[in-house]
Amino acid sequence: MPKKFNPEELAYAIAGLVLIEKDPESWNQAQWRCETGGCYAYEVSSAAGSEWYREWDEGGKPGEMELMAPDKEKGWPLETAMDRACRILGLQPYIPESEALFDGTNTLHDLETVVHHLAAGTLPEGFENEFARLDNRDDTLADMEETLDDLEVD
Repeated sequence: MPKKFNPEELAYAIAGLVLIEKDPESWNQAQWRCETGGCYAYEVSSAAGSEWYREWDEGGKPGEMELMAPDKEKGWPLETAMDRACRILGLQPYIPESEALFDGTNTLHDLETVVHHLAAGTLPEGFENEFARLDNRDDTLADMEETLDDLEVD
């Protein structure tokens, strides 16, 4: 059964949409972070008061540009925008619900549809990811191990 947002989670999910609607030019769903803003995961994180780990600059280490700063008051570690948004929305990364919300090809309409469904505890048809399906996890891991064996990688 899909996750159903509680009222606080739903408020943050909607706040992320509102931030996008207020400034659509700063939204780029295909990138966690870009020079003008970020994706829906960033917008949800921002709505909850999170900030980027580093100000936008080219001097950062690889990967630092997509990390959200730790929040000692809330007990949140340094983590990616998606992990932070999942934490805020009560989701786990890489499950159908989070895959549906944070898909890099989502339009604003797609995001609104997924939020509407998760408010009701349902998932829109077609939003399943084979890696995320719990019933296929063992098969997926076996396939990955077989591929690594084929490549002779330890």
